Amino acid sequence: MVDVTYPPVDTVIAAPYQACPSPLQPGERFVHGINVRLRDSGVHELYAVNHVGRESVEVYDLDSNQPVPILRWKGCIPLPESLFGNAVSPLPNGGLVISISYDSTDPKLMEKMMAGEKTGHALEWFPAQGLSKVPGSELSVNNGIETSADGEWLYINSSGRGELTRMPRSGVETFAVCELDSAIVEIDPLSMEIINVVSRSRTPVFGAVTSAIRIDDTLWLGTLRGNRVGYMTMADD
Repeated sequence: MVDVTYPPVDTVIAAPYQACPSPLQPGERFVHGINVRLRDSGVHELYAVNHVGRESVEVYDLDSNQPVPILRWKGCIPLPESLFGNAVSPLPNGGLVISISYDSTDPKLMEKMMAGEKTGHALEWFPAQGLSKVPGSELSVNNGIETSADGEWLYINSSGRGELTRMPRSGVETFAVCELDSAIVEIDPLSMEIINVVSRSRTPVFGAVTSAIRIDDTLWLGTLRGNRVGYMTMADD
């Protein structure tokens, strides 16, 4: 869990994020879709999709060498104002991929969502080139996004169709799609086969799971609605 309600802020925007106009003002921050680029130094780079004050990916240094980790804002990647970003994942060569759920100016957006039609896509960002669309990444309400270790493959969740798509960043090969139910699943990243399923009913204080990460035998759960982080041991299953 990361508290970004009042992080230390540098007024000098760090390279390569000079396209960022300024730090967000108090009350202008609503972030989700958090991801981290791990570094051997222990000072990692944290990314969070933001919707208040501007559409952007906000960038922080996360210093884990301190007794209490320190989070310091260092810049942002502005997104077009009509695009609703959802998640972000680092690429091994210094770039990022960003899932875009929809364009708010689309006059047929709601009927497309209801019909499970394509509304969003993925963007790549590199310091020298800026933002560009990933070819063939159009899905119905693009949601979570992750990359393979070599950065060549993308894994994108489609909320509109309940599917997880594995696709190359080049967009030139056949995609592999597996349909997901309302559960937490473990998927083989090559075969796209579901190898483990964890089903849990919601409780009065926690439900609507949208993210999960396994650390040893504990599964940590995030939610789109609520003020808690859930956890469970895999031994329970």
